[in-house]
Amino acid sequence: MVSGFLGLIVVIPYLALSPVFFTKWRERKKYFFYFITLGRQVVGVLDLRKDVRTLYIYILAVSPDYRRIGIATYALNRAEAIATKLHKEALELSVLKQNTPALRLYMRHGYSVKEEKRRSFILRKQIIKR
Repeated sequence: MVSGFLGLIVVIPYLALSPVFFTKWRERKKYFFYFITLGRQVVGVLDLRKDVRTLYIYILAVSPDYRRIGIATYALNRAEAIATKLHKEALELSVLKQNTPALRLYMRHGYSVKEEKRRSFILRKQIIKR
């Protein structure tokens, strides 16, 4: 993996030109589980759990070699589209207080603190009805 500024020049066009796919591995009444693939490489996972009024992001993980190129943003947008389709009021997730990069990502995408726990925050994003 190329790093630094050169990495951005190489990786961003690669991501823009390469399809990022969500392969639905399992769908049940209460949850959806996706493998996030870039080409033939699995680069992350997205696990969503349904509640009465919310869609809970149970797991969002991106491989370290593929971070900071937009894959998590793409996954968050996909989760929001699914929540809208399911007529949910909000998206929620839990994040450790010490996970500063993830906190910045979620705050940048409109999540706010719903509840503070000892070691984590419960974040929430209202879904705009379309």
